[in-house]
Amino acid sequence: MKKFHGVRKDRKKLFFNAAASLTFVAACACTLLASTPTQAPQQQQSTTTAAPTYQFETASIKPTKSDQDNFRPGFTVDGYRAPPIPVKYLIQEAYGVQDYQLSGVSDWLKSEEYEIEAKMDQSVADALSKLPPAELRLARQQMLQALLAERFNLKIHRETKDAPVYFLTIGKNGPKLQDAKTRRDAVFQNADGTLAPGHIQLGPEPGGGGVYQARAFSFSMKSFGDWLAMEVHRPVIDKTALTGIYDFTLEWMPDTNASTPAPDAQSAVTLPGAPAASIFTALQQQLGLKLEPGKSPIDVIVIDHVERPSGN
Repeated sequence: MKKFHGVRKDRKKLFFNAAASLTFVAACACTLLASTPTQAPQQQQSTTTAAPTYQFETASIKPTKSDQDNFRPGFTVDGYRAPPIPVKYLIQEAYGVQDYQLSGVSDWLKSEEYEIEAKMDQSVADALSKLPPAELRLARQQMLQALLAERFNLKIHRETKDAPVYFLTIGKNGPKLQDAKTRRDAVFQNADGTLAPGHIQLGPEPGGGGVYQARAFSFSMKSFGDWLAMEVHRPVIDKTALTGIYDFTLEWMPDTNASTPAPDAQSAVTLPGAPAASIFTALQQQLGLKLEPGKSPIDVIVIDHVERPSGN
């Protein structure tokens, strides 16, 4: 991969969830100072401060069939690490979008997995360490976008469209949530070896019967809404106004029909041995939360072109 040499570009405006365009650099407004009618005209000068463009110095991308996933993909102090992951996940992370915000996804982007080890020059690592959190997040997204463009020849464009969504709200009897506690079974590592907050364990409930169980540790409502979106195949927008961090267990019977409307908790059928017939009912009965259908504009990344990665 080409080395970073402090390249500078004009900033462009960002959209949704701090996602950036493929050639991202953030918007910088230039104010033109004009003379007023009561003042003599003066020659004005304007200056534009451009943000540096950060890139990885080297990157190893290897196809693999390994099931090793004992850490989260993410940034370290001097690079980026990912266990075997689909390219689709990398695109989502690079643009800060969810699955439902991607269009034009080829099958291999979901099925083929790659192990990634990228390193940055020390000067880049030092510069990133001095950025405030919001700018650091955008800079890191930009680095992944550049990696995708160079090694996968990714080309995208953006669209905004009205789409069906769910609003996550509080049920009529109030929330049934437990404040997060430090628990050993919540230990999960980030790419840099630190403990990852907001871990969720998902799988069939012990005893079978088709019931699934999600055990969440240190989850915010925003993160919980993002996870729910993957389960209900629609954007979930948090309207609970709950600002805490919570632990909870949710058990439900998965619905293979993603378009099924949310049932009413009072009339929903409860299966023997299972707490609820659907995730909609389980949310109300177990957590005191509710998913209400609606519509809202969402931003979409459209994949125009992508290739399997070039050699290391």
